Amino acid sequence: MEFMVGFSEASMATLLKKLCVLLAREYTLIRGVNGDIQDINDELSSIHAFLLMCAMQAANQGHDFQNQSWVRQVRDFSYDIEDSVDEFAHRFGRQSRADGFISSIISRLQALARWYPRRNIVLELKELKDRYGVERPLDLQDYREEEIVRRARLTADTHQVRGRQLVGVKDPVGMGGIMKELGSWLSDAEKKQGVLALVGFSGVGKTTLATALYRNFQDQFDARAWVTVSQKFNLESVLRSILSQVVMLSTDLVKEEMNENQLRDRLHSTNCLLRDGALREEELFQLSDSCGGLPLAIVIMAGVVANSNKWRQEGWDTQTPQGVESLVAFSYNDLPMDLKTCMLHLCTFPKSYKINRKRLTRRWVAEGLLGAKHGLSAEEVAEEYFNQLITRNIIRPVEHSTDGMVKACQVHDMIHEYIVHKSGEEDLVNVVGGHWLMPVPSNKVRRLSLHTTDHVEAAIASMNLSRIRSLTVCATSHKFPFHSFKSKIIQVLDLEGCRGIKKHHLKRICEMTLLKFLSLRKTDIDKLPSNIGNLIYLETLDIRETKISVLPKSILELHLLTNLFGGNKKNRKTVKLPKEMATRPIVTLQILSGIEIVEGPATISDLHAFTKLKKLLIYKLNLRKDSLGFKDLMSSIEYLGFLQSLEIDDESSDFINSLDSMASPPRHLTTLHLHGKLLTVPEWIPNLEDLVKLTLSVTVLRTDTFKLLASMPLLFCLTFSYSFEKQNAHMVTILEKNELESGGTISVPSGRYKSLKLLRFASPVLPQLNFSEGAMPELQRIDLQFTKLEGLSNMDNLVSIEEVHLTMNKQADEATKGKVNELSAHARSGANKLRVTVNAW
Repeated sequence: MEFMVGFSEASMATLLKKLCVLLAREYTLIRGVNGDIQDINDELSSIHAFLLMCAMQAANQGHDFQNQSWVRQVRDFSYDIEDSVDEFAHRFGRQSRADGFISSIISRLQALARWYPRRNIVLELKELKDRYGVERPLDLQDYREEEIVRRARLTADTHQVRGRQLVGVKDPVGMGGIMKELGSWLSDAEKKQGVLALVGFSGVGKTTLATALYRNFQDQFDARAWVTVSQKFNLESVLRSILSQVVMLSTDLVKEEMNENQLRDRLHSTNCLLRDGALREEELFQLSDSCGGLPLAIVIMAGVVANSNKWRQEGWDTQTPQGVESLVAFSYNDLPMDLKTCMLHLCTFPKSYKINRKRLTRRWVAEGLLGAKHGLSAEEVAEEYFNQLITRNIIRPVEHSTDGMVKACQVHDMIHEYIVHKSGEEDLVNVVGGHWLMPVPSNKVRRLSLHTTDHVEAAIASMNLSRIRSLTVCATSHKFPFHSFKSKIIQVLDLEGCRGIKKHHLKRICEMTLLKFLSLRKTDIDKLPSNIGNLIYLETLDIRETKISVLPKSILELHLLTNLFGGNKKNRKTVKLPKEMATRPIVTLQILSGIEIVEGPATISDLHAFTKLKKLLIYKLNLRKDSLGFKDLMSSIEYLGFLQSLEIDDESSDFINSLDSMASPPRHLTTLHLHGKLLTVPEWIPNLEDLVKLTLSVTVLRTDTFKLLASMPLLFCLTFSYSFEKQNAHMVTILEKNELESGGTISVPSGRYKSLKLLRFASPVLPQLNFSEGAMPELQRIDLQFTKLEGLSNMDNLVSIEEVHLTMNKQADEATKGKVNELSAHARSGANKLRVTVNAW
């Protein structure tokens, strides 16, 4: 039996927690009612334990249709109970915030007014219990010990931290002949234009081969772009993606407000893709079965063998899609309940979608798919589950952050198809407008994902959306049918990238008082409504890459807010905190991102009350050195003992040059970014034993800086950068002075830097860099972005180097272009056979 996971272990635990809260709140208000709620709570606790045992029985005894039907009833019963509890919270969650005698009178009146609804919810819960009237159909005690062992094994596996790494660049196995043949076609100078089509059924390795070809031959073209287009796609999104890669996002030429026609015109004006707009050649290559089976099947097998001690030969036909589907089903059935649910939740995102890791794990937590366990927070458990899905090859990394962690992943098409259909069967997530045709659900929809907003209104109209608690829109269309959603119990609303959101939409959103997760990222909104404070349960608010520059005062009503994301990291746009936050801080905040702290009466610089902050990103800082705000902020950074990530973009206040004066600098930082006219590196930075990612202004690019940082044990990525928009003659003078003081060449010392794998430079002018013998023994990749490059020498001393990425300004002088060509030729012909990529912007 494939166990029903539509209501997971963590979801049941969430419901039990809600009932406990309800019980605690009502205990002193209504005599007798609390006993009924306690009975239901006890019953659900028993059901919770039964579900765990049922999962074990399913894995050992196969199909049992009686139990299958029973579990489905239990799931629906649990859903209906949670709906009742949430509706009660929606109706009576708001409490009077007045003080004194008036507050006392209001509270008593509210208690009287709510007596009947309180009693009514208990009767409703009892009715639900009687309606389903379930008893355990059989004894599962025999499986309890084995289930405990199995769950302990998963816990041990997930606690193994995945090593930080860069995206691998190895060529696909078993395709050397095809790679050589297609490579010669791409390198043929006579083929000015053409289309190379790779055809074959899913899982044979088309995408893997195309990726390798793109990587190996991209620098032979003046411009290139990588986009994924399925049979159903949004043309505007595709054009925007292509154009942003061709003209480079840093140039800000791809405006968010550009429509499809403007994007098309802008793309044609680049004069780099299709010069005369015609395709004169088309070559078709049929991929053969070169591995004795589908490559996807082999990958899935490897994931199962590596993680399952239940592995046994099933005689699968690995050369057919049906055989691969059986393998996917086996891998799925081997997962514990919560991890199954997280796997099925992947269908929230469309086919071939690049899924951001943080977005995904935050969604899992917000949806109640997992919770804290074994001494780990819910966020840490989500990270471990994500790693498990990678280890099992259910998802594959496609992009790493500069700290070596996976930034984005994808789901293979065949696995995605299985997940979509299985999730529909389990009533976990219902997909509309996706690549795979799905029947309209007959039950109440709990989680809905719109993969496109074109022509979906009819499908939505036929659904029962009265109990929807999670809505995701993965589209950019202006035709978002917002009027179709009237549920007051929505808890997760993810509208990232959805264009056409208007003020009246935001007003409706602010009526969804049970929202815990709200993402408006990359939408075209410019202001949050004043009634945003109605969302008193909100934990995550994401308004990054919008036009919002000021947060309303009502944001202070969000007493459970944990993550507040704002601003735009690409162009350093910021959001301004309300001045009232100085006296009414949101003490639950753990992430505060994209803010500005500038001189003035309305500035918020005293952050001492934000004691739970783990991540603080200040995109704009400008304070007078002798001001109270300057001292408050400095003292706050010392005081925030849980701080793990700190970023400061200091415009001109000299704040970052005063950091060395801190008596007690933060000790647990894993990420530190200091942007601006930094003159000296704070002496306490080398003492940060947990630091993984360090970004410093290029103004401290000196030989002594490399010597100072060399002994840091966990440093994975070191970056020297300076904003091209802020370049000035004074900055160039500093660079020239640094080069002179370093003897005319910036030298990297030998030895040490035991963990460094990525070295990055971004500056209008880059001086001569020299790598001593034995320097940076683990370094795998160097990235350089520049207008003027004086050169890199002795790169042969980098024993582990694999890649060099050069991004050169098109306005670079001939001397710089010559050095780039010389460097590229030398790197390719050297002993290390480096992979060199040259881009222009």
